[in-house]
Amino acid sequence: MQYVDRIEGLLEALLSREAPAEVAGPCRHCDSGDLAVWRCKDCALPTPMCRHCTRSYHGSNPFHRIECWTGCYFRLANLWEVGSYILIQHYSGEPLCDSLKRQIESLETTEVLKEKAEQNRLTALAPAPWEAQRMSLFDEDTDMQDLTSEAHGTRVGSKEEDMDDDQFMQYLENLKNQVNNGHAEEYPEMEDELDAEEDIPSVFDTHAARHRPTAGAGSSVLPVPSLRVVHTNGIHNIPLVSCECCGEDNLPFDLMSARLLPTSFKRIKTLFTAQLLDFFRLSNLELKASAYQFYQLLRRLTLPAAPAEVADLYREFRRMSQIWCWMKRLKWAR
Repeated sequence: MQYVDRIEGLLEALLSREAPAEVAGPCRHCDSGDLAVWRCKDCALPTPMCRHCTRSYHGSNPFHRIECWTGCYFRLANLWEVGSYILIQHYSGEPLCDSLKRQIESLETTEVLKEKAEQNRLTALAPAPWEAQRMSLFDEDTDMQDLTSEAHGTRVGSKEEDMDDDQFMQYLENLKNQVNNGHAEEYPEMEDELDAEEDIPSVFDTHAARHRPTAGAGSSVLPVPSLRVVHTNGIHNIPLVSCECCGEDNLPFDLMSARLLPTSFKRIKTLFTAQLLDFFRLSNLELKASAYQFYQLLRRLTLPAAPAEVADLYREFRRMSQIWCWMKRLKWAR
């Protein structure tokens, strides 16, 4: 009855988040006076922020989901649009080498110019009604709508896909013993399949693709490689800043220290977070959720309106969850 008596006020308070009064006003997180049109969905108490504050506040939370005010509503956005990236530090020696420092400096200099360009655009449009501005803030690219269709072709089956968990664990143990004994060629076909990753288009989110800024002034496309990262709240496309001054083969170890597991060591395109793999292990243990059901949940979290448009990484997810369990057992046995 307490909820029934207060339902109108509760609904009004809930709907106030859809178009709060302070949107497009000055950012309350800094003294720059920049207009705030960005908002985080995953922060505990989200308030609109300017582009610089959104990037700065999410330096250690690169997997949060953000939104951008269009003048009528908050559209889904990605942190790469405000210049966010994942910084992979060295796990041994000096964490931030000179090469990483130069990359960070260069990126920050570029982002300052983009922030000024965005604020100039917003300031120029300020006198006009927000409803007339929304198409001017971020042009929609209608040609991008079919780019994700290539990600859903027929998968070619692999041997490890037919194994159950115990068989796969035994295969990993045998392969580890073969490597230790200097006979890694015992399973050449399987080793190639484990290290190979299919070329899946990086555009997995049609909605985000339609709002992807075009290259040029104010663009948020960083001059660093962009990777797919599968986290507990879905699949992300985000740039990765790393350094190979200690050798190209050292990058997987740096990624592992950052709790990111690559699906391949030859051409790293997709990463799975340790938090995701641990969460799936507990979901399987307590909720009896299968790998297929759990990955379908990740697709729906990534794009609730059209989960089928999200890239199919089920095979990679199943394989990495098995490898993670095997690694956890080895870790506990030490």
